[in-house]
Amino acid sequence: MKILHFIPRVPRQTEQAPFIDLFLEKMAETAEVHLAQLAPVATTPRRFTQHCIGTGSASYGQRWPVCRSALKRRYLTLLYGLMPQIVHIHGCYNRLSAQVLAWSVERGFCVVFSPYGGMNPHYIDAEYGPRMWKMVAYQQAMTRAASCLVVSDREEEAYLQNEKLARRIAFVDDPRDGDFMDLDGYTSSIIAVYQKALDTDKGKHLGKNCHEATAALLHLSMAGEQERKPLCAEDILNLRSIPPRQWRDIMIFASEQGIGRHVANGIERAQLKVSAIDIRQIEQFAPRYPKDLRPLEGERLLTGNWLVKRRLKRLDAAEPT
Repeated sequence: MKILHFIPRVPRQTEQAPFIDLFLEKMAETAEVHLAQLAPVATTPRRFTQHCIGTGSASYGQRWPVCRSALKRRYLTLLYGLMPQIVHIHGCYNRLSAQVLAWSVERGFCVVFSPYGGMNPHYIDAEYGPRMWKMVAYQQAMTRAASCLVVSDREEEAYLQNEKLARRIAFVDDPRDGDFMDLDGYTSSIIAVYQKALDTDKGKHLGKNCHEATAALLHLSMAGEQERKPLCAEDILNLRSIPPRQWRDIMIFASEQGIGRHVANGIERAQLKVSAIDIRQIEQFAPRYPKDLRPLEGERLLTGNWLVKRRLKRLDAAEPT
């Protein structure tokens, strides 16, 4: 798994700095980890790769407003150069973090957001004025746009749920709360949250060859017996080249769209050897917009939009009798 973390600048004078360094070092043992930040890259050798998307100045973004278009260009160059599965935003109340989250979501990347207690109601009430205008300006939008939130504070979790700021919240115990820091368990839990987020809304994270394979299987499933060659040579080669990991993604996507039966029928007709996958054993977040997977009562399009209705009338009038 390839993960891109974004922290505007790691606060070196607080206890959070060594924890983030240790966390990224531990995650880099099992995944490809990259860190994007505004500050210059540290010279200390590390297991994860650091990237500076600022100008190279240590005070970039602190004293003067930044050039938004230049920052966006540098970040998108890094984003598309890496093509990570996960973009993880760390920290609250930073306008540039909200911009990075929005740029990532707009381009279909899966974004995980860790507020680190910044959405705790007591923390918000402590500085009501400065916090509230930031909440209204961009903080609420961050919580709603992210694929999921990772919190380690029960009060923060309850506040997010009660205020309906986020529906997809993953609670992971803070490894620093016990007698010793269980960094291994914390990192494993975070990676499990990443996988859960990727397995949710699979249609947004499905590769091109998987989309083409799904379309080919649907066509094969609904092809009549009189159709001699329902699949072209390119579709056959693509189906035979799908690895087991991508078959898992295809089956999750098929279940999400309510076409699992047709895809399974297409696999059987194509005589493909695909391992059985129990979708019920795969953890997923609740869908943002639940789908009604029942068959339609008829072939007529139902809508309340008057523009669509007028267009349908024109189409009906244009049909030859």
